[in-house]
Amino acid sequence: MEIFINDTSRDGCWSNLKVVREYTEEKLRNIGLNVLNLNDIPKNNEWLMLQISLSGGKNGAYCVIGASVSLYYFDSDNVGERQILNLINQRTAVITNTPEGVNTSMIDLVGLMFRDY
Repeated sequence: MEIFINDTSRDGCWSNLKVVREYTEEKLRNIGLNVLNLNDIPKNNEWLMLQISLSGGKNGAYCVIGASVSLYYFDSDNVGERQILNLINQRTAVITNTPEGVNTSMIDLVGLMFRDY
């Protein structure tokens, strides 16, 4: 499984990506999945990708962030030149929190993704 994090939040509304990534990797290992870098995934093979996305900025003292955690399954077609993307599960949220609290909210959202696994 590959973890892809896309953080385009601004105005000091940031997430500590290292903490979110480490938390996510631990959750994945606990359910028996290997976490790989994209370069380590064999070509023309089936694989999973977890995408964590944040976008937004400040509104007064609070950050308003659109956030999503999406789990995708990729497989190659018969020719092996195309990757077919299948959405397995997704959690989305609008986070309204202090800049420091955005990280905790993201960890909670990732936790929701793995609650049932």
